[in-house]
Amino acid sequence: MNDMAFRQYQSLPLAIFLPLLVITFNCHCVDHQNSGGQDVIILVARGGDPNSSRDKVIIPHVKDGQQPQLPCLITGVGIYEHGQTFTKGNFHYNCKNGTAEVIGDTFKNGSFKVICKDTGVAVLGCFLLNSTEDAILLGESRLIGTKRHSCEITESGKIRYVIRILGCQGQNGSEEDLKPGQTWVDKHIRYHCTEEGEKKVLGCVDDGGLFIELGHDIMMGGTVHRCYKFQNVTYYHRFHCDKERSLAECISSTKTPKLKRMKH
Repeated sequence: MNDMAFRQYQSLPLAIFLPLLVITFNCHCVDHQNSGGQDVIILVARGGDPNSSRDKVIIPHVKDGQQPQLPCLITGVGIYEHGQTFTKGNFHYNCKNGTAEVIGDTFKNGSFKVICKDTGVAVLGCFLLNSTEDAILLGESRLIGTKRHSCEITESGKIRYVIRILGCQGQNGSEEDLKPGQTWVDKHIRYHCTEEGEKKVLGCVDDGGLFIELGHDIMMGGTVHRCYKFQNVTYYHRFHCDKERSLAECISSTKTPKLKRMKH
């Protein structure tokens, strides 16, 4: 996998479960007559004084007919019309006729899908890039094209949304657009780029194109070809042997201290 192709979009602390101290915000409504003698409704934040509060909303009072639904006035946040939603602290609210009620459903907070619970807000997963509907559950990943999208928990306890571009490095560690599914030969070793973007050794290839599967030995025309792995290193070994001898005899009688190492 190409570790350089790594993008982290946002992270949050995992431990964001907070006590649910506030369930609703209620505005304080007072019927009043203004200087022109018109009946009005004065809305202030809960606990506020209609006469002295700087944050208030004045709405004409409807005597005949139905009074329109009241907005919500939230200190430090703003004014929201009936039906609007907003976030304050770690909670998501819906304005219902002057009362801001906690929404008990999931909602989007940056790159994360969260839910309001009785104990506070919990992260369910991470939204895919440029999506407001499709999300990956916490601790899972999804392969889309040549990119792997992950919703991870780090060692420090934070949650992050990460995109890794899958691909394999070619000869001498250079990037040669080796995409998942491609195969190539480098110094007698045949590689395959898996769907996960990992470089896998398939076997060995001699100068004439003869393929020897990894872990196998073959003998052709008096020449022994060996392809095997030892301590995470792939070796290709070729030597001549008497045609009258068996493959096992040739291998057992040949010293192989000077093997050509093919690191991968």
